Amino acid sequence: MCTGFCPHPRLCLVLEKKNRFRYNNPEGKTDYKFTASNKLEFVEIIVLKILVVYYSYSGITRRLAEDIALITGGDLREIKPQKPYSFSYNTAVKEVREEIEKGYCPPLIKGIESIEDADIIFIGSPNWLKTLAPPVLSFLRAVDLSGKTIIPFCTHGGGGFGRMIEDYKKECENSIVGEGIALKGDYSFDELQNWLNSNM
Repeated sequence: MCTGFCPHPRLCLVLEKKNRFRYNNPEGKTDYKFTASNKLEFVEIIVLKILVVYYSYSGITRRLAEDIALITGGDLREIKPQKPYSFSYNTAVKEVREEIEKGYCPPLIKGIESIEDADIIFIGSPNWLKTLAPPVLSFLRAVDLSGKTIIPFCTHGGGGFGRMIEDYKKECENSIVGEGIALKGDYSFDELQNWLNSNM
């Protein structure tokens, strides 16, 4: 991390070489820092575009996605299947189980717009039967994630990521899949912010 002046130090990502670091300030400009000898040096800011993509059934994963976008300054994008799942939870579970067992990817009406400009993509899903929600699988197979950094996040009732990380790595072979974060629905904003500060 850059040791000099940075208006948002938690978003200073990678010190690449002398006087050059990655920083996702959307303004994209030349900034400055002071060296150990108090000599003023100019540094080139490389803009990293962050995109936060998510599917949410009940709104819990949406809340997590919105908080990630707020903290990171990323753009928010919702994944929506053509046919919504039943409002009845028990019926929805049956629908999801059938789709997962068949490896079915439901058609999407929202969420598969171009991601070409994004460098880092947070992808969020509820933990459904220890894996991705089928609409998220549809997203992964519909867009080109080659060369992108993927940071998974999920909401769960106690099962953590389940096998979701393995599934992400399988579906995103040409991407860099990060460690990611799995949180229960009653997570605190500070908990999320601390994780992002430590891992970004």
